[in-house]
Amino acid sequence: MDGAQPFEYRPTAPAAATTPAAPQQNDNDMAAEPQAPQDAYLMNASVQSAPTDPGEYSNLGVDLASAMAGEGIQPVVLFGTNNSGKTSLLLSLFSTLKTQSRLETGLFLSDPILATSSPIGQKLHQDARHTFQVKTQQFMDGVKIGKTNIDLPFFIPVEFRPKNKDPVRFAFLESNGEWYRPTRGGDTLFPQLKNAIEGFVSCFQGGILFIYLVPYTQSEVYRSAGGGVTDAREVEDASLAISGVLQAYNDIRASHRHQDRHMMLVSKWDAHEKGNADLADASSVDRAELEAFCDRRYNQALSTFRGMQLPAGQAMLNAYSSGIINENGLRRPCHDYPERLWTWLYRSALANRDAMPVSPFPEKPQPPALWRAITSVLDKLSS
Repeated sequence: MDGAQPFEYRPTAPAAATTPAAPQQNDNDMAAEPQAPQDAYLMNASVQSAPTDPGEYSNLGVDLASAMAGEGIQPVVLFGTNNSGKTSLLLSLFSTLKTQSRLETGLFLSDPILATSSPIGQKLHQDARHTFQVKTQQFMDGVKIGKTNIDLPFFIPVEFRPKNKDPVRFAFLESNGEWYRPTRGGDTLFPQLKNAIEGFVSCFQGGILFIYLVPYTQSEVYRSAGGGVTDAREVEDASLAISGVLQAYNDIRASHRHQDRHMMLVSKWDAHEKGNADLADASSVDRAELEAFCDRRYNQALSTFRGMQLPAGQAMLNAYSSGIINENGLRRPCHDYPERLWTWLYRSALANRDAMPVSPFPEKPQPPALWRAITSVLDKLSS
């Protein structure tokens, strides 16, 4: 957006691949040195002009980390299994700023992270542009968004421009939920992180914002017909998956851990009180009830999360709703949760710049308590 040249991606041949220099350590960092992952990663075959040698992408994560650190881009890494709501969360974040003029904040797709003169840079930015433009509009139009099925993880670079405040460039990771699913019956329970993701997390020189999604349910929350199915095994796998990625973070993230911030989000929180108008108000979330839910349904994920012994300012547990969504698509948007998550992202990004954390949005006017109570009763009756 500012005319700066994107990072030129020049893939390193496998024989000449090198490990990046060890970053400076501090008292909060682990002693281990970050290593570039060794296993190769295949790109999406839909780009016909892309080279097919998988070894040429073995340093993709490292190159993305270098490019984003050099451009001052704040990465946001989302983890969660299939049906956890990763894509819906991203689309709800984007659509909220596209439709809520009262927030007085612009959101624009940023320049490519890697130069589009290379096939891989072109592919990554095509995927980012498709999600930011096409999928977001489909989400707002109420079109059902299918599950993410990609060969290569990609970042969606955006510029966040609040009125009379410093802009921030974010990059949101989009990935397949299947990549994090535990593998039962094998020699190892947790799959290794994909090459590009592991390389990025281990080598990014700066603070990363991590979001771990644990869905209230793995089933469709609102269905026009038919009964629900038990999701106990799916929830157990989702809990194990988050426990696995937290352990992977502990193993591979050697530098800048003191700058990282972690948010565990119970997605699909609207399933907690279907038909209640207060689901649109994130301030109504009962913290004790939220923790009790996670203790009951996601005990392994929550135990690992707490076991990391992160300072209070670096770890948070919260709820999230992308809106009222059924098998056909979005039926009613919910903007309060995205607004609060944007506030956390923006304040965290400013803190990583050693700037004063401030809210990006004007203060939200609150409806009278009596009106909210009446609306809540009417919603419950209609449901």
